[in-house]
Amino acid sequence: MPKLEQVNYKVFLSTRKNFVSSLAVSVVAALILLLALIPQIQQIFSIRSELEVEKPKLEKLDAKLAELDAVLFTPEYAQLDLVSEALPSKKPLLELLDSLNSAAQSSGVQITSFSINPGLVASDAAALAAKEAQKSNEDYDHLRLELKLTGQFQQIQNFMAAAERFAPFTSVTTFSLVEQNRDSGVEQFQPDAQVRTTMTTDTYFFTQSIKVTIDSALPKIGDTQRTVLTKLTELEASNLPSQNQIEGGGLEDLFGIEGYDFSNIQ
Repeated sequence: MPKLEQVNYKVFLSTRKNFVSSLAVSVVAALILLLALIPQIQQIFSIRSELEVEKPKLEKLDAKLAELDAVLFTPEYAQLDLVSEALPSKKPLLELLDSLNSAAQSSGVQITSFSINPGLVASDAAALAAKEAQKSNEDYDHLRLELKLTGQFQQIQNFMAAAERFAPFTSVTTFSLVEQNRDSGVEQFQPDAQVRTTMTTDTYFFTQSIKVTIDSALPKIGDTQRTVLTKLTELEASNLPSQNQIEGGGLEDLFGIEGYDFSNIQ
């Protein structure tokens, strides 16, 4: 005599065959769906975890952006162009020559000769510092100019004062005076005497790249910095126009290239 469980099991399978098949298909489908969802759920939790980690950074960025927006309306920011002219981020070769020429014209002295070794001038100052492999940790460098000039003693004084009054920031580091046709018995320079002067000037420019981090606060401007900014307003900016293109050097064909006519080039 067969057992009751076996009889019921066989009867159930025979009478509920379609139901059992549907149930099996549903279970398999549920397993497949679950296996497909597990990686997605894990990725969602991973993304949420990363989002929680990045939220503080976003808050700091928002705070830094608000600080930067506020800086735009400060009186110190309004002097940005003045600071850039006084301490440019490039070698100010043309600005230096223009300011010294203006100083010579205003003082009435005559520049008889000058010498300068500017090095590389085509890139920004930070790139120049890297190319020249400078080992100094200073935030600035300088262009040194040696020049000779003649004029009256008072005119020489006016020239030195004017040279240090023009932007970019220039300092007279050394000078020597020799009075022309001076009598050996005269101990002091005569105000109207012609003087030959040899002078050395240093013109400064910024060399470091500006590096900031999200966590670092914006630097605060103290009384010393405000005093410097006030002093910078006393500098006279150069009238040199922006150099945005290469000027031609003439129409002479130095290489004698056949088939090219340079006579009509403007």
